[in-house]
Amino acid sequence: MENGAIIGPYARLRPGTEIGVGVKIGNFVECKNAVFGTGSKANHLSYVGDLDCRPESQYRRRHDHLQLRRI
Repeated sequence: MENGAIIGPYARLRPGTEIGVGVKIGNFVECKNAVFGTGSKANHLSYVGDLDCRPESQYRRRHDHLQLRRI
């Protein structure tokens, strides 16, 4: 885990998770084999598995399915 990362309460970082600089992992997020680039975000109530998230991306839950959105 790099400097400036914010990890929310009840977040679970399972094996294989890599956190970059300035990453935000929200409340009740579970991550497994996920790589988060600089400034990426995973908002609350999400499962993120086997993901390579580019810098400044957001992982959002919308309408009961998860979408990866580049901002």
